[in-house]
Amino acid sequence: MPDATDRCSGSGREAVASARDETDRIAEVLADRFGPAPRELVRLPIGQGTVNYRATCAGRDVFVKYARCMSARTTPGSWDGPWYRVRTEQFEAAFLPNADEDVESMDNVDVFVDLKDGSRWSATIITLAQVEILLKRWAASGEALEGRYFWCSDGLIVRDAGVSNMTQVLDGLIQNGEFTQILERLDD
Repeated sequence: MPDATDRCSGSGREAVASARDETDRIAEVLADRFGPAPRELVRLPIGQGTVNYRATCAGRDVFVKYARCMSARTTPGSWDGPWYRVRTEQFEAAFLPNADEDVESMDNVDVFVDLKDGSRWSATIITLAQVEILLKRWAASGEALEGRYFWCSDGLIVRDAGVSNMTQVLDGLIQNGEFTQILERLDD
């Protein structure tokens, strides 16, 4: 099988080794399921929280959706004034919830993310359910062409509410290489 690591995101020896390990694991599963090892395994530039591949196995193309394991719950954060901070191996996120808001129920929040490389990023994370609520409200009030659209310059729509889920999404975006395409980089 050709080496697919050059098609995977990441940099440095650790990223190449990690990508090679990942493609090796995928190739093993595909060989077990479809017979001979895949002739080709190409990482696709799509996915949210997963890494996706197209593999050619036994004369047919197979779509592979690979989810890296993340804990069901992130490391608990801590309050720092109005900020709720969460630290992971990859980043520190500072969420700015509303006063007295339960962080595991947050459905619309601004977040600032500091990566290990020193870069700073921001986003407004909002759930799909909250977007629907806003569109209905705006339909009644006449805003946003009577609720016919939603727009947010640094918006990231997630399925589930809560700081744990949002932190997992941020971690997943870093893991699959989409973080810098989705969040807004802040000037140094």
